[in-house]
Amino acid sequence: MNEYELLDDKTIRIGDVRILPVPVPGHTPGATCYVINDKYLFTGDAMSLTGGGIGLFPKFINKSARGARKSMKKITDLDGVQFIFTGHYGYSDNYSAAVRDWR
Repeated sequence: MNEYELLDDKTIRIGDVRILPVPVPGHTPGATCYVINDKYLFTGDAMSLTGGGIGLFPKFINKSARGARKSMKKITDLDGVQFIFTGHYGYSDNYSAAVRDWR
């Protein structure tokens, strides 16, 4: 079995799959989003997605509301991303439209 260490802004390859980990502390201290093959953003619990746009979880749910807000900047300025997949709020096939109002 291979072991991998995930580093901020350091893409790793597993076969033909490219994985870019993006640490996004806020909701939880060790939260990480993953960009797969420069196109698919998997956010887990890092953000909400409602009405076609992204947003933060309510403050009382985040360990650090300030950290969550700061982390959003990292995941709203990704080149080439087309899809967003969240942990609780479904997905969007239009990354640009979903992050537009956040920027």
